[in-house]
Amino acid sequence: PPLCSRHLVQSPPAELPAELGGEARSRKAVARLRAWAALASAAAVFLIAAAGYFLFFSGYFEIKELTVAGSENPLAQEINNRVKDLLDKKRFFIRRGSNIIFLSKKKLMADLNVSFPRLDSLVINKYFPGKIELAVTEKKPIGIWCFKQKSTCYYFDKHGAAFLETVL
Repeated sequence: PPLCSRHLVQSPPAELPAELGGEARSRKAVARLRAWAALASAAAVFLIAAAGYFLFFSGYFEIKELTVAGSENPLAQEINNRVKDLLDKKRFFIRRGSNIIFLSKKKLMADLNVSFPRLDSLVINKYFPGKIELAVTEKKPIGIWCFKQKSTCYYFDKHGAAFLETVL
């Protein structure tokens, strides 16, 4: 069979003798490669630092608007104040709570349910870049339970859970 170009095995190029500049060329190529690697590393560090600044310190993702819907004014104001207190907490000198990306809806919901036993349901919606809406419904009292020894009474809901202390 005739030999064609695809059947020929090409040998690697021979090194140039030192007198023709082969060693000098390889040193230049290595130096050029190192310069590009240093430039790429510096660019990567800059981009990571810029992204960190943008996420943590720029204020773009800071929660600027907080809305509490579905509740009467005094409870809505108390919830609003509690959420603002939680958002202002710092961790490692960073106000992570006020950043909408790092706000944990589960932790916020758990804290509000403990702080406000009057809440029947709570839905938290996050809207980028900086808005939070809380939709709350309060428990409806269906009865009062009083203790003779303490002279205090508690409202209870349809599940029999006491949720609000009152004095008769």
